[in-house]
Amino acid sequence: MRRFYFLFFVLYLYQAKSQQNQIDLKQIDDSFYKNNSFYFSLPQRNKDISVGYLGEIIKIEHLNQKFFRTDINGVKVELMAIKVPKAKGLAIYFKNISLANGSKLYIYNQNDTLEYSSKNIYKGEYFSTQFVDGDNIKILLIENPKNIFQLNELSAAVTQSVNKFKKSVDCQVDVNCYDPIIWKSQKRAVVKIITKNTNQGLSVTSLCSGVVINSTDYANNKRPYILTADHCHTGKIGALYISPKKEDMAAYKFIFNYEKSKCNTDDQSEDQYIIGADIIANEGKTGDDGVDFALFRLKDEIPDKFNPYYAGINITDNTSNITKLNYCIHHPRGIDKKVSITNFIQSSLDPISKTKNSTWKVKWKNSYTKEGSSGAPIFDEDGYLLGLLTGGSASNCNDNLSDYFIKMKYIWSYYNDDKKRIDKYIDKNNEIKNNVLKAFDPNGDDGTNDKEDNIHSIKILKNKYSGIIQLVKGDNLDIRAISLWDIKGRLIFKKDSELSFPIRLNYLTSGIYVIKVNIKGKYHTKKILYLQD
Repeated sequence: MRRFYFLFFVLYLYQAKSQQNQIDLKQIDDSFYKNNSFYFSLPQRNKDISVGYLGEIIKIEHLNQKFFRTDINGVKVELMAIKVPKAKGLAIYFKNISLANGSKLYIYNQNDTLEYSSKNIYKGEYFSTQFVDGDNIKILLIENPKNIFQLNELSAAVTQSVNKFKKSVDCQVDVNCYDPIIWKSQKRAVVKIITKNTNQGLSVTSLCSGVVINSTDYANNKRPYILTADHCHTGKIGALYISPKKEDMAAYKFIFNYEKSKCNTDDQSEDQYIIGADIIANEGKTGDDGVDFALFRLKDEIPDKFNPYYAGINITDNTSNITKLNYCIHHPRGIDKKVSITNFIQSSLDPISKTKNSTWKVKWKNSYTKEGSSGAPIFDEDGYLLGLLTGGSASNCNDNLSDYFIKMKYIWSYYNDDKKRIDKYIDKNNEIKNNVLKAFDPNGDDGTNDKEDNIHSIKILKNKYSGIIQLVKGDNLDIRAISLWDIKGRLIFKKDSELSFPIRLNYLTSGIYVIKVNIKGKYHTKKILYLQD
């Protein structure tokens, strides 16, 4: 009986303590904040600093001593309010923040409420909150002597209301709206990036996309590499190029798996992220010299629960060596992952580049990119990274304009300077073969098609004059058996002998198909995305 009463007493104390730390934000009178509100003005700018420009960085370190301490329903709290007229959203950068068990931090206003505790505060030197829409926020912290809490900067969105844009209603396609088997692995490599630059008069934050890539020394060094565009990193005022300070990069935020679980749902989350990176290599001139890339190494290892994927690389420079259908996975304006598909890709002189033939020129079949898509990867149909989005004109549905991607060949080794190329870091063991560096999936198959034996030359094509759909292959591909399956596992076509190409197929609907072939006694599988014209 003593044990029973003792257990009951412990549970009672725990419940009482938990209730003590509960705050009903709706019941907090505005008078608590009335005499502890702080106002900041946005700087006047004639134009955006960069393509991914989101807003301004405002120093607020001096507010650390300005918190109002009070007691609300028996709970000791610290609070203040901040307003930035004309801002469309606000987020806070903290330095050296650590919350004790039982303590909570609230960032809120009339539009939204963010709640943080020791369970979801990033364990690092810097921490940044998500954006709350509007020009004002309230900060409330439940006091605890063990709390470490230091305001550092305020990020004020200027170009857009970050959260309102999440509900896309145009031709942007959620990454999981198509049955994503063809990019089910590759999408896990794509990240949303929030950068900041407070060097030499700049005070800006930007939104971009990026991709986690494989390296041949990954097993020996688990701080992964991420590629994005240099104009997402290097700033520019007039003719002056400005690199972010080290403490700026320590606050870079890389958000994983920011996507809807199913088509047109509203369950995307920014809870999986890593803060901080080191710059390893970049052009240093926002792409003005023609090779717009920046290679980062994350400060921390990617947790297993993020289910990361390390993309493989294709450094071909010839359109005849890549598949007809390619796709870009990106975060336009910082929203959840979208996919854009193209069946038009060619080598091109980028109109904003000084380096001839350094880009792939694409026209989209189903969607388009926006600000915030910069640095996004384009993959070939076999799942290998072909390039990074550097710019373009495609920004509306059906406008038939072009986007441009810096080729991986130029990112790989175009410059002689080791600080302006990635091969010296990515492939230290010289494992690239046939222009391809394999992907790495810690949780299974690497998600790419085998490029050996010229398997990528197998395609489904439709004759634009006759309308006949055919299965075609390269001249030197010795196929001994072939079968074609739809995404649900239903057999479409099978032949084990007397093969004669091209093979005429019955009517096919747009979708993803799987081909299984026997080449020289070895079986290979290839995923093909077929789109009707």
